[in-house]
Amino acid sequence: MSANPSPIDIATCLAFATKRYPHHRFQPLDRQGACSYTFLAEPSTPTEDGEVMILQFRLPRHALPLALAHAAHRVYTPLAPCTTGLGSVGPLQGLAMERLPGDRWGDLQPRGRDLGVWDGTVMERFRRLMEGFAGVFERNWRATVTALRAEKDEEALSMGGKVGASILMRLARLGRELPSRALRVRAKEVEGAVGGAGLDGLPVVLTHGDLLPANILVNGRTWEVTGLVDWAEAEWLPFGIGLYGLEHLLGSLEGEGRRRRFVYYDRAEELRRIFWERLVALVGELNAEGMRKKVLLARDVGILLWRGFAWDDGAIDRVVNWEDDAEEIAYLEAFLGIEASSRRHDSVMDLDFDTDEPTDVICAKMP
Repeated sequence: MSANPSPIDIATCLAFATKRYPHHRFQPLDRQGACSYTFLAEPSTPTEDGEVMILQFRLPRHALPLALAHAAHRVYTPLAPCTTGLGSVGPLQGLAMERLPGDRWGDLQPRGRDLGVWDGTVMERFRRLMEGFAGVFERNWRATVTALRAEKDEEALSMGGKVGASILMRLARLGRELPSRALRVRAKEVEGAVGGAGLDGLPVVLTHGDLLPANILVNGRTWEVTGLVDWAEAEWLPFGIGLYGLEHLLGSLEGEGRRRRFVYYDRAEELRRIFWERLVALVGELNAEGMRKKVLLARDVGILLWRGFAWDDGAIDRVVNWEDDAEEIAYLEAFLGIEASSRRHDSVMDLDFDTDEPTDVICAKMP
């Protein structure tokens, strides 16, 4: 049995599962989160009725809102699992989820900059990955716009989640507290653009709160996207904020400690172009220059909010610093196109940066 990194009574969870599903056997997943404990549940014998499913038990402060889980399944089906609440298991939230096919992209992702050292099919597999990821955002745009028009979902329109209700406030904090002047300048630019109605007109969409390689499932042979898991931190946010997830597919971290840096693949720009060309082909509205600019601004907002604040067991209220969060800063610098701070100066010792560039500069590249 794998180690349990969370303060969850595994025996209690297993007893509940056995009573609820007496004709299943339960195997803990090899990788467990800090906020939950998860089992694979399979019929005890091939002749037993029942389906293979995922059972998860979550700490109360990290409970999965079932309304969001159901919305994710509706919007992203078949890429988001059907989820059923099992009620309380002591202090824990019990969930039964459809088992999605595929392997975690994080377990398959090539390391190192040079894709040429991999076999000759790697670019074709990457193409499928990019086009599938574009399909995720197309599904998001289409389904949610339709749903909002039809249902007038007030919760979605209000963006009342932890991040959505405080976007400008959080950007302002980043503009004051990020550990390098270059990052603070970028945060202030983005804050100014958002405050100037830069996101107005974007559809409000259900945004995955942790769109990382570990939560993206792909076909292990073709790399076609087969699923997205872990929707606990999802929120209704302007379209494009989740595009920070694209950057994670285009490279990987290297180095240790303060020398950590994110290194893009040597063919990252080609892969990025494949993604955007596919997305624009699927979502014709993105052909409008004004809409593209809004989406790219939303992308920068997502990068800043998701990497500029430390997780800290879900508090998400501490701005990252060099001492504790070198990995997050490496992501910020790479994704925002800021030169890696090998100097690693403290805030009071920052080198002087040229800040004469226009405040509406958007760093992402897009056709």
